[in-house]
Amino acid sequence: MKEIARHIFDHALRESSIGQAFARQVHCERGVLRICEDLCDLNSYARVFVISIGKAAHTMLTALHEQAGARFEGIVASSVEPEFHIRGLRDFARRPHRNLSRAGAFRRSDR
Repeated sequence: MKEIARHIFDHALRESSIGQAFARQVHCERGVLRICEDLCDLNSYARVFVISIGKAAHTMLTALHEQAGARFEGIVASSVEPEFHIRGLRDFARRPHRNLSRAGAFRRSDR
């Protein structure tokens, strides 16, 4: 029984990943982006901006990049270090080890 429960849990975990969700719900073909049932003709815009925030921000952008290619500009804010950087996206990192000196500077300037 324990092995069956573990198998079900592992399967559910694999299927609920961001990559799997994007593979099921996001497609881009010939410049037309489909998210669920919504369609957007990306070719009708000179520039397309994306904003991704949170721990899964880089994972979501990687999945979008795999589906639609390198056609987006925008920002990503995450506490997680990315596996790689996607061209055109600015990283506004909120990583504790990098922000300690900034936090100290703000405290000193308040006095």
